[in-house]
Amino acid sequence: MCEEPGPAHAKSESGRRTRHPVSVALTVDRAPARRLSDDEFRAWAQDQTVFLSSVMGELAPERAALAAALEGLGFTVRWFEGFGGRDDSAGRAYLSEVRSSTIYLGLLGDRYGTMLASDPYAGYSATHAEYLEAQVLGKRVSFWERKPEDQRDGHARDFLTEVQLFHVTGSFADAADLPKAVERRLRELAAEDLSPWVKLGDIVVRATRVRVSGENLQLEARIYDQGVVHAIEELAGGGQTRRRTEIQIAHANRSGRGHIVELAVESTSAAFSDVTAKVTADWSGGRDMGVSTGGYSAEELTEVAMKVGLLGEDLPSELRQMSFLVKADDPLVELQALTLSADSMQSLARLLIVEQLIGQRRAGAIVGFSLGPESAGASHLELTWREPKRYVNVEPQLRSIKGVRHR
Repeated sequence: MCEEPGPAHAKSESGRRTRHPVSVALTVDRAPARRLSDDEFRAWAQDQTVFLSSVMGELAPERAALAAALEGLGFTVRWFEGFGGRDDSAGRAYLSEVRSSTIYLGLLGDRYGTMLASDPYAGYSATHAEYLEAQVLGKRVSFWERKPEDQRDGHARDFLTEVQLFHVTGSFADAADLPKAVERRLRELAAEDLSPWVKLGDIVVRATRVRVSGENLQLEARIYDQGVVHAIEELAGGGQTRRRTEIQIAHANRSGRGHIVELAVESTSAAFSDVTAKVTADWSGGRDMGVSTGGYSAEELTEVAMKVGLLGEDLPSELRQMSFLVKADDPLVELQALTLSADSMQSLARLLIVEQLIGQRRAGAIVGFSLGPESAGASHLELTWREPKRYVNVEPQLRSIKGVRHR
């Protein structure tokens, strides 16, 4: 359905943030993430490695029950009890296992745990350090707290509050109820993972399958909004214009300009249509050539733009006369009128950031992204991206921003 455009953030001559309506509207099909069969879920699980993180002694029964249940579902589980002999230090072993995992699964009881003495996470407990590493690397996070919490120590409470800035957390009473609750949550993650958003121009749909080969993308989707189906037909040249429209296309970590070259629509139900679209796109992105100004490199200008656009920070005074080079647009402003689940909102927000940064060649890849649940018109946001490869002899670096985003 078509959403009314929300307010965008602009800058006055003083550099302070102003708000004004924008002439864009995002058309989003509200199809739910599809329900997975047990076989589909197991196939997904077999591609996933879960890192199980908690204070070990306090939560030993929960850890053992959860590891056994997850392995029974087909997941590979990484946990300290299964590490075996290591020449590496315990701290480095933990972080290495986090990096090689796809899902961070954290459990919190009453104790925070012993604080580490060595960098890079000196002063944090092992569980906290593992969470921070997973967050930086953009791993999926599933976090669970044991109830009741009346005996929880202060550091553990602070840790939980930090996690809840970015993630909706679950709760459990004991080892008996935890595995089923975690399985339900992992089924939700699997459904979201296997129903990815794809953006065609200003139209966003959930795919049931996406195949990418070179410049060709084939999209299969079950679309519930007939207005969305008609809009895609117009883009493909099947409407009144009879002309294909060049559009920006975004999926996963790709974004580029292209056309819908073939479209098939099958309607066997009044409730939805099955759509197959073949798209050709130039994934090399836009034409940003790395312009620098005001003593800022192109990569520094991108970082400034993300802070201004996403977090509403003020434009540095030395850049106000050249603000058009900063390109500090807010790619998420169009989401403000949408009501979606936290999982869907995060994955759709990530897609819009991919379109802006990668589509304009201002980033090589989105490495990590978290958008926390909204509270009182504010949400916490973290974004990490890799710089584009501009020069043969210069290795791209990672850049990050973190802060509070206000509606």
